[in-house]
Amino acid sequence: EYLLRVNCGSGPPGAKTPVHSHFGSEAFYVISGKLGQRTPSGIGYVEAGHTMNGHPAGMTMEVFNAGTTDLSALIMFVADATKPFSVPAKFE
Repeated sequence: EYLLRVNCGSGPPGAKTPVHSHFGSEAFYVISGKLGQRTPSGIGYVEAGHTMNGHPAGMTMEVFNAGTTDLSALIMFVADATKPFSVPAKFE
């Protein structure tokens, strides 16, 4: 059983999510600003008008506004509907 979820995320410069993971993949489309995503593989960035591909389920991450203006993005998830949407995680 799968869940398709589309969120609208936003935040001022410096805003960030708690470190977490999902039981599924996640992808981003940035409407305005600059999004950053920290994972164990490093930090990736995406500018307005561009996308960032998803990643494997269970990937530890922190998403943040990496720009100097407000961030607005669509975040698309395909997750296991039988599990919690997200869980706290730690970078090892």
